[in-house]
Amino acid sequence: MEKKDYIYTNTKLNYCLRCNTPVEPDWDNFAYCMKCGAPIINTCTDLNCINSRKMLPVDAAFCPICGNETVFYQYGLVKSNYNDNSEDLPF
Repeated sequence: MEKKDYIYTNTKLNYCLRCNTPVEPDWDNFAYCMKCGAPIINTCTDLNCINSRKMLPVDAAFCPICGNETVFYQYGLVKSNYNDNSEDLPF
């Protein structure tokens, strides 16, 4: 299934990214999958950030306001293009 099939226009998922369980559009108050407990709404993890209460794009790994990780990133549902290879440092 293509990535676009998972996304609503309001950034809420059609299907759980972890277990592929369908998410009904009328479940507006639901934030987690009822089958596996994975989040179905991506937000900032910093509770002091304005984006902690707003839906971020499904593929966002970091908050564009404060730079903290998103819920989907912490759950391992999205990956970052940034690769911290601190072990490769020459010193």
